[in-house]
Amino acid sequence: VAWVVDAIDYPAAVRARDAVEGLLGALWLVDELEKPWPSQPPWIVGTPTQVEYPRAPGLDEDAQLPLVGLQVSTHKHTVESIEFHASTPVVDVDAAMASEHRDLIELVASVETSGQRQSLARRVSAACRFVRLAGQDRVLALSLLYSVIALEALVSDHIPGAGVTDRFVRRIHALMSPGIQNDLLDLLYKLRSEIGHQGFTTTSASDAASVAASALKLSHDAIIAAV
Repeated sequence: VAWVVDAIDYPAAVRARDAVEGLLGALWLVDELEKPWPSQPPWIVGTPTQVEYPRAPGLDEDAQLPLVGLQVSTHKHTVESIEFHASTPVVDVDAAMASEHRDLIELVASVETSGQRQSLARRVSAACRFVRLAGQDRVLALSLLYSVIALEALVSDHIPGAGVTDRFVRRIHALMSPGIQNDLLDLLYKLRSEIGHQGFTTTSASDAASVAASALKLSHDAIIAAV
């Protein structure tokens, strides 16, 4: 994927990576809508790094590489790599682009393009980035946190004050079908606050797992409904 941004140096690399992560999240979301969640979200090798020359933003090629085990022999002075094979179905980009949700992908792809829809594109792209993280993270608390942040990216205007939870619930209801239960949204926001403020939740592991799964599904549905 090649992406042009109106920036140089580290900010250019960060913005481009954010845009690509949003696009990967959108493609994965659309690809998974018709499947029983068989695959992990796509990911990126490398991470943006600070560089000496401002017009040469780079990626650290040694960061976030695929997991391999290295076995070193001091006698033969050789390094043997041991690959850990795992079944990882790929995202069908052609099918995603041919689906009825192509508008979502095109909207996210326009996140760096000025225009009337850029504000919406930024919100949806951010939501897709966090949905991707929610689907990728095996820590239930973080998966739930990412899912709720994805929902907040769609509906929150970050105005401090009382009634934040009520505003969140009201706006999700306006975005989604009337079938969303208030107690589920209240619980999502409660657990999100517990995790965000103290790093864990006192809710049982089984209940937290159920809520995390519901949060991921809800965030997917909300993104589709927003476009």
